[in-house]
Amino acid sequence: NLNTHVSKMISTTTCSVPTIQHIIQNANCTDVEELEKLKDNLSAVYNNLNNNDLESIPENITKNKEQIDKAKEVFRQNYLADGIRRENDAEHMWHFALTAMTLYPYAKKKVDLDRVIKMAILHDIIEVYSGDTYAYDEEAKKSQHAREMEACEKIFGLLPGDQGEEMKALFLEFEAMETDDALFAAACDRFQPFMLNLSSGGKSWLEHEVYADQIIERMQPIRTEMPEVFEYIETNIAEAKAKGLLK
Repeated sequence: NLNTHVSKMISTTTCSVPTIQHIIQNANCTDVEELEKLKDNLSAVYNNLNNNDLESIPENITKNKEQIDKAKEVFRQNYLADGIRRENDAEHMWHFALTAMTLYPYAKKKVDLDRVIKMAILHDIIEVYSGDTYAYDEEAKKSQHAREMEACEKIFGLLPGDQGEEMKALFLEFEAMETDDALFAAACDRFQPFMLNLSSGGKSWLEHEVYADQIIERMQPIRTEMPEVFEYIETNIAEAKAKGLLK
């Protein structure tokens, strides 16, 4: 369908209002008659883009990126490995992605690493609106889902249709923890702060008086998705408890 073809081309171009020449050059079409039809349909398509308003696409993308940048200002409860300061969401998402790449060989099931990395680098973007919820804060967790779903609609709604829907779908898949990709992603997401706590001398565990049993329960995705890694987790939890880092 020519209208659909042109709509997709317009919505993905970096130009605010692409020229006919730009569209024709990128149409991957050599049939003269088809190209003429394409030209004739441009006006109609421009007038029927509905939510994909040409003028608003660059503005919305810019606004989305400005909001995402605020992830650098959302600080989590766990500390960096050196214990000097708390980690922010942007650092966590980057570190989570690298953790997935490193732990990929230990995955028990076949997973799509590219999809897992995408989940990693967007899963906490919603916290620029919802705020961070500490994993062991039972009171805050009561409102977590509602806050994050509202934030999800807001942050991904700033992007053009297909792009926003893809990111939203990946976020919701990660949250549901039902697919193999999402379960492996969840395991990596939980391993990363565990490792930082070990490196910082259990600093956030001590501040929040966390129990070893709470850690074991939270590490269950690692048990099912990366059994070998879970053995490392169990050993280090026992050692941390013996040192008084965990109750």
